[in-house]
Amino acid sequence: MADGDGTHSRIWVVSELYYPEDTSTGYYLTRIAQGLAERSSDPVHVLCGRPTYAARGQKTAWRETHGGVRIQRCWGTTWNKNRLLLRIVNLLTLSVSVFLVAAWRLQRGDRVLVVTNPPLLPFVISWACRLRGARCALLIHDVYPDVA
Repeated sequence: MADGDGTHSRIWVVSELYYPEDTSTGYYLTRIAQGLAERSSDPVHVLCGRPTYAARGQKTAWRETHGGVRIQRCWGTTWNKNRLLLRIVNLLTLSVSVFLVAAWRLQRGDRVLVVTNPPLLPFVISWACRLRGARCALLIHDVYPDVA
């Protein structure tokens, strides 16, 4: 979709999990981004973390293109998430890293889809979008995940 100045905006998907992760969030966001890439004339980019669940330890490039989607993996610690303090450090390092990359790479008119996990991600992406003039949409998968 062309912006008012005739340039094409970009579509961004931001999530902790993305290909090659095949957990529910990683799987669905990979399919959403690839579907957008197939149907849109605008380039589709992903900001995500390194694999930390099913694909943990798998070697992945920091930048790659998969299924027509340009993937940028952000740095974050991947310490033992079963220990609360280490899990909090993981959350903070990934959130800060994603914010810095988004604040650097987003452009006015870009459209950003962000998910709610980790919990700080919607806030840092919202701030980056405001700084750069991008539009932000929040995808909520589980409003009350503990009820299930």
